[in-house]
Amino acid sequence: MREIRKQLLQAQRDLQSRYETPHELIERLRVEGKSMKEIEKALFEMNRLKGVCDSVETALRILES
Repeated sequence: MREIRKQLLQAQRDLQSRYETPHELIERLRVEGKSMKEIEKALFEMNRLKGVCDSVETALRILES
């Protein structure tokens, strides 16, 4: 269990370091001159990343209980 918890914590740190709020992401991509299609795709990917982050947090809570 300890090893699983350690791996989940590492995954959580890695995922959180890649996450941007939708507002930050949109602004950054606009500055980079990305098209609306590219921005929509990036938002979709960021939402998937957020879902994975939430799942890891849930798994950690389950391990702690």
